[in-house]
Amino acid sequence: MKKLVVLLFLIVSSYTLFGQMAKFCADTTLLRSYTGNQNEFEKAMEMQWLINGKSLSFGSDTVKILPDKTTMDTIFFRRNTNTKWDTILCNIALPYTYNFTLNVCCGAFDVQRDKKRIPLKAEFTIKGDTKKMFLGRLEETAKFMVGEDKKTITPLCRSVMKSHIYWVMLQEIYRCNDEGNCERNEEFCIQTENGEPYYDFSYKVVKTITKFLYMPLTDKPLRITYKPEKNKLKIK
Repeated sequence: MKKLVVLLFLIVSSYTLFGQMAKFCADTTLLRSYTGNQNEFEKAMEMQWLINGKSLSFGSDTVKILPDKTTMDTIFFRRNTNTKWDTILCNIALPYTYNFTLNVCCGAFDVQRDKKRIPLKAEFTIKGDTKKMFLGRLEETAKFMVGEDKKTITPLCRSVMKSHIYWVMLQEIYRCNDEGNCERNEEFCIQTENGEPYYDFSYKVVKTITKFLYMPLTDKPLRITYKPEKNKLKIK
């Protein structure tokens, strides 16, 4: 009887564990856009991902990962064997199926859950007694922060055609008007509280605190917390 109970427990546990695995697939559907263009098709087929040490590519088997809400995960991506691996942070927190699809526009890839893109917002928090100015940036969209502050950024100024992988950055800066010593911004917009973005400003970078690629897998915001006095950074 005891052996039967143990056996049933192991079966149920195995079934539950399998059902709770996150699954990553490389969806080949959009490869049809390269019909008649063998060169571009072969380039796309060279794309490769490493997810917790498991390899994924177009045409390969699904990769299964046990979700963990408590830690950040790292996915490596390269376009072909002659390029370096890109390091992408994410959080494999939920047992969904994620599809990597070809981004025909920009030559990279997108990630979908239930055939939809996953929305992203980033919360930047500055803690402690400081008068310094910071720039929290979600690639093409940014916000200023002065002193102890908290700002939420969404990809307001990003083209919907671009890849769903984002550069996230936090910098210490100061505003300036000296043309010889300032950077004239042309790369990204400042997202205001009323939603109206603007581009026309100049600034100087004191230091870059962090810069990384991020791929959203859940609806929860990415949180970046920085304590200038201790130079302590937390990402979750």
